[in-house]
Amino acid sequence: MSAASDVTFAQVAAALGLVGVAVLVSLWQRMRLEGDIAVAVARSFLQLTAVGFAIALVFEGDSLLLVVALIAVMAVFGAFTARRRAPTVPGAFVPLLIALGLAGTATLVLLVVLGVFSPEPRYLVPLGGMVIGNSMTAAAVALSRLGDEVTASRREIEATLALGATATQAARP
Repeated sequence: MSAASDVTFAQVAAALGLVGVAVLVSLWQRMRLEGDIAVAVARSFLQLTAVGFAIALVFEGDSLLLVVALIAVMAVFGAFTARRRAPTVPGAFVPLLIALGLAGTATLVLLVVLGVFSPEPRYLVPLGGMVIGNSMTAAAVALSRLGDEVTASRREIEATLALGATATQAARP
């Protein structure tokens, strides 16, 4: 039994109607965003179609290995996204990837072991996506804040380094 529902033409038309409202506001306010909106709509359509096919394959395959692979891909994209949101912090990708992977894995394993959810793709994929998405946002905010603090404290950090402190010691508050 499939719990999925098909998107109707009317629903797609309603969504495009909202995009039309955004285009009208852009024209009315002379914002010149119509081209950007068109590109965003095309990208969204292509990305959602590709993701839909990938998720359908995982759900139809009903394999935990496919679920693990999809969660791993989510963690990689989450790490890239969080890294891109905090460009001032070098070398953050690998720690972000480890953190997102562990957060997603630990949460899903705990939920399955405790019997909250059965180990089925229809539960694990959306839950994994939510955990990784929220973890990515929190990590990006924390990383951005760290970068801002280091930038604001640059003189103090450099002075501490000049006095012989290690980089770790100099970065401490």
